[in-house]
Amino acid sequence: MTQLLSIGTKARSINVVQIAIEFLNRASTKELLIKMNTEDQLFGRGEDSDGVKLSGKSGLNWVVDGEYSLATINGTSRFEGKIDAGLPIDRITLKNSGDLYASWRVIIDFPFITFEADDNKGGNNLSDMLQTGIKFLGLQNENKERIEEMVIGHVLNKALNIILS
Repeated sequence: MTQLLSIGTKARSINVVQIAIEFLNRASTKELLIKMNTEDQLFGRGEDSDGVKLSGKSGLNWVVDGEYSLATINGTSRFEGKIDAGLPIDRITLKNSGDLYASWRVIIDFPFITFEADDNKGGNNLSDMLQTGIKFLGLQNENKERIEEMVIGHVLNKALNIILS
């Protein structure tokens, strides 16, 4: 009976929210969150946080009818094109120099996860040039579910270790 009471006391002492926050604030977890947003959604699929294909607004010099312009694809005497840089041309990825992706930050305000990035490029905000605006920042439902499963697994594992210690 004493052992059962000890387990109960340990279980009551577990702060699952604090365990989740500590996990989300790990540098490795934040790095994964950023990769889910940048490498998976933007670079890999060319989609915003709602799963909508990224599309530029008409009248911009780097896009034509929502897609990359020929100058952006092939380059000019002033800059290297997507093809020469080895970057995809079948979707807008928001990756050229890598500066935007490198500026990504994650802020944990449990239960919320917020993404920030410096989207000012050449005096213009990329969010103003996209049909869906700032929605390129954030996770799609599929990635939200993946991180939620990871948090739950971590919390359960840590809680079990506390109870069994």
